[in-house]
Amino acid sequence: MSKIHIISISCFVGLAACASSPSLRAVRSDLRGSTAVSTPAPRLLVTGPVRLLHANYDRRAGVTFSTTDNFDFYGGGAGGRIVMTGVDPTGGDNRDPNPDGTGSYLDWKAFARPSGRLDLGNAPARFFRMPWIKNTDLSMFKNFEVGGGKRLQVRWEIYNLFNTVNWSGIGTNLQFDPAGQPVISATSTFGKATSARDPRIMQGAIRFNF
Repeated sequence: MSKIHIISISCFVGLAACASSPSLRAVRSDLRGSTAVSTPAPRLLVTGPVRLLHANYDRRAGVTFSTTDNFDFYGGGAGGRIVMTGVDPTGGDNRDPNPDGTGSYLDWKAFARPSGRLDLGNAPARFFRMPWIKNTDLSMFKNFEVGGGKRLQVRWEIYNLFNTVNWSGIGTNLQFDPAGQPVISATSTFGKATSARDPRIMQGAIRFNF
């Protein structure tokens, strides 16, 4: 597994019924970056698990290749890998993979077509990291005492609060012509985002405790 630089911040704020209530009092703060605060007789609880720069358990990928002339490098099917030239594959000036933009998450200059038959290439199976995941979630709920030890809770939750675009797939197949030149066209998906994670999602719930 490959998991780096995960930052998770959670905060819990209790709001009293009256806006002029006493100042919030911090009751707990620990080294994990979580702080809980409360007010006298809280009426509304707002929680915000904030996940910033959150990488998946394994977000590494590799690059494959194809040719316009369908050259058989290996005498009977696939099996080799693309050639890496030594250029940083993710070091381009414009790494925005938006399919409607002009950027590319991968630099095609970092790759080359194998020289000929039995050239197995030198690229590792997985050698670059996919885009970061940046996400902020927010949930709010209010409890109503209905007597007899029973309680009604009204809850509203928002996932991806700021509707951040998180790309989940990048085009990793690079095509070459017989002269070894990469085929980069307006319809090429190499280095472009091919899929995205969920946009903002909101949901409500009512819970009855008895």
